[in-house]
Amino acid sequence: MNKPILSILIPVTKNEAPCLPATLASLRKEILALNKPCEIVVIANCCKGTSDEVAKKIFKKTSFKSKLITTQVINCETPGKMFAVNDGIDASHGENFLLIDGDLILDPGSLAWTLDALDKPGVKVVSMHHGPIEGTLPEDEKLATVIRMNAYRRHAFPEKYWLHGAYLGWKSDLMINGTPLRFPAGKRVHEDNWLTAILTRDYGLKSMRVTKNYLARFIPPQSWEDYYKQQWRYQFSDDDLAAAFPELAEYPAIVRKWTDEKYPEEWIDREWREVCIKNGIDFDGVIDFYKDVLQKVRAGRQQSQDLLDENGVWKQQVTTKHNPIESGV
Repeated sequence: MNKPILSILIPVTKNEAPCLPATLASLRKEILALNKPCEIVVIANCCKGTSDEVAKKIFKKTSFKSKLITTQVINCETPGKMFAVNDGIDASHGENFLLIDGDLILDPGSLAWTLDALDKPGVKVVSMHHGPIEGTLPEDEKLATVIRMNAYRRHAFPEKYWLHGAYLGWKSDLMINGTPLRFPAGKRVHEDNWLTAILTRDYGLKSMRVTKNYLARFIPPQSWEDYYKQQWRYQFSDDDLAAAFPELAEYPAIVRKWTDEKYPEEWIDREWREVCIKNGIDFDGVIDFYKDVLQKVRAGRQQSQDLLDENGVWKQQVTTKHNPIESGV
């Protein structure tokens, strides 16, 4: 097969084992629609005998095989997502890279959009935000409403929230600090937050393209406990970045200033309200409750610290994993 036009990196822990089949089925469908050679690399992070075996079993199936698809399963025994991602980069052969989570379902056309966006002059990294997979919202009506409201706000103004680590695409020759991109493994930072700061510094704000036309569909938290864990993990990302990389501390503020000028909060709030109402949410009736939830998230700095293990590695923030759809492979 010719050199893959795209290497798709999927770092997983044992927690993704139940939903990985659906993710791989979605990815296979998109590769066939793209009709270009691609490579799938599953990196099992400290979970030998679980998610890696799920991937190997699927890749061996005749129903999955295609002349357009090459596959690899590798094991990374150093705990931490970015160690696994870097190992995946080193093992890959594609002209472009795409990093996705192991519990996502791709919108039709996502891969084609990724390659098209990366081909535009000046674009270095592309991303999309996520929304719940249909039929997977939690039974708790208030929690489901909060999750929907979050998704509507991000989707309406994706640039306001910049890169999302669940879906990141870049060219294989992207240089960071004089060398091809590798993520800061071993640092308590979010890969998307770090990369946004680096690109702002080295290439400017317009080097990033975040689409509102596609979503990476995810399995949302199924309980309030898991919801708060997820939110606490991300709420203090700028503080974590500044602590790990003081030389990058100024760039989140630069990004916020640019986006605040382009998308004033008053404008976003008005549009967000209209989108929620259009989709059946009693916005005025639930906004005070939403603000109470947001306040609890913002007050959770200590809880955020507690989400680290003894090695300073982020613990799995969502414990409720399940297979949302029939994988079909």
